Amino acid sequence: MNNKILFSIGALLLSTAVFGQLGNLSGAADKARNWFNQNNYGVENLHAALNEFSDATISKLAVENAFKGDSKIYIPLPSQYNNLKKTVTRFGGEQMVSRIEDQLNAAAEKTIELAKPHLVSAISKMELNDAIGLAGKQKGFTNYLEGKSALGISNSLEPEVKAYLESTGTYNLLNEFFAYYKKFAGFFGRRIPNGPTLESYVAEKAVDGLFLKLGQKEAKFREEKLPPVFNK
Repeated sequence: MNNKILFSIGALLLSTAVFGQLGNLSGAADKARNWFNQNNYGVENLHAALNEFSDATISKLAVENAFKGDSKIYIPLPSQYNNLKKTVTRFGGEQMVSRIEDQLNAAAEKTIELAKPHLVSAISKMELNDAIGLAGKQKGFTNYLEGKSALGISNSLEPEVKAYLESTGTYNLLNEFFAYYKKFAGFFGRRIPNGPTLESYVAEKAVDGLFLKLGQKEAKFREEKLPPVFNK
């Protein structure tokens, strides 16, 4: 069998799989549309359920140790500083690193509630056809909300994160961290790499953590709070 035939067979199998998946999603949307038409369930009911879901998720993140105590959303120093972190830790600076990272996570916990109005706005703009299109899509609601609100949430968090980090002396701690690194690094390793501002970094990581948690809990939310048609 020559390569052209093998390629054609492979392309056919791939297209069959893709169209099959699209067909499943289309079927789920059709079922959802029919269900909405046949039952007294308006999009406002869905809005209420989604608001309850997002509020509950945010509230669980807006408490002490919510980010710090969860390895999946824990906020370490920016990756640009990994080598610096290794050097500082090797020469007895573990507590300095821990103090900085504690404040990064605390900043996320203190400010994440600012996400609520952005999610409320995104949910309120969700129309019936949007909801129907999300039926049968894994993490469909989470992805929809992230696309509509992530940037706005990050922009709202950033100045408040900065204010918190300033009030706790975290920027001063970071400068101490850099100085400690330079003290022990070899001559060619003393350059401090460019990294993001702490406030933009924490805001972005906090948003990532929020939508990770929403995505993790969406299946259970669909099962417990939404009509069965959204799980098909």
